Amino acid sequence: MIKLCKHDNLGIRYILMGLYCILEDFKKFEKIYKKYNYDCMENNLVFAFYNFKKSDYITAKEYILKLKKQNPFLLLLATDSQLEKNLNRIDEKFLDENTMDIYMEESINFFLEYNFIFDNIPGFIKFISNVYNNKKIF
Repeated sequence: MIKLCKHDNLGIRYILMGLYCILEDFKKFEKIYKKYNYDCMENNLVFAFYNFKKSDYITAKEYILKLKKQNPFLLLLATDSQLEKNLNRIDEKFLDENTMDIYMEESINFFLEYNFIFDNIPGFIKFISNVYNNKKIF
């Protein structure tokens, strides 16, 4: 798909980078990342994932914190198995309904699209949870 559409307006690169991390094909990951290196949530997630896989937990933490800054509730959905409980926590923390709706929709869509990353790496969700809750990462 990327060969057919050089600008990758479909976002295939994020899925490919996630899959390359799961397969530990870091050379292909790095090739795509260098070509499409933008500061966006998707890149920050896959780069956190990449660094986590390579045991560079300090850099992975930096990218998780970037994600948290871009959308404070984005990965809150991934940090606990009780989705409903997390949605209620989001509700309590946000006062502006319009902003909450935007963050909420973005968070749910993002989590659903990239859940293959969360599901395939043991310890990644726990790592995110520790970063989000300012706990020791390991």
